[in-house]
Amino acid sequence: MNIRILAEVLLVIFAISIVVVEIIRKTVSPATSWISTYLTGPYSWIEDIGFVALFVALELFPHILNTHGLVTIIFTVAGIGVLMTMVSDKFFPSLFPSLPTTTISLIHRISAGIAFTGATFGLMLVSASTLDTFLLSACLAGTLWLYIGAKNGSNGQMVAEKLLACGITLIAFLRLKDI
Repeated sequence: MNIRILAEVLLVIFAISIVVVEIIRKTVSPATSWISTYLTGPYSWIEDIGFVALFVALELFPHILNTHGLVTIIFTVAGIGVLMTMVSDKFFPSLFPSLPTTTISLIHRISAGIAFTGATFGLMLVSASTLDTFLLSACLAGTLWLYIGAKNGSNGQMVAEKLLACGITLIAFLRLKDI
């Protein structure tokens, strides 16, 4: 299988995992919860698959786009941010029981911010069109609003996070289609 097609499939898996888990998990409201809320509890394995798929897709991007240096580093760090977002929420409480929940939450938020910002900025650097750059700039501004301005989170921010995640994923998918 061509690695471009593999990355496209992985991006679709990530987007579908977000939608599916929000539909089947009736105890959590999509409007009042972050994407990572679904990393624990019933059906969390679906979102785990999505996060791992996104990590692998981000790690494939430099190979597909034949980039080097800064762009490779940005996509790699963004991918690691995705994994750390998942791991900090899912495993840190049991692996590091003496670690305060506020510290785990901070690690989680920083990792998510790095993942969003890195993926967006990396895509901006390899963008093929002005429209892509404009849309990604809007995504970057939204990411900064979410993770710098959001301390406790509001419903608007939680919905915006999901829209940003799907938007960035769609732009990445379309960028791969341009190759």
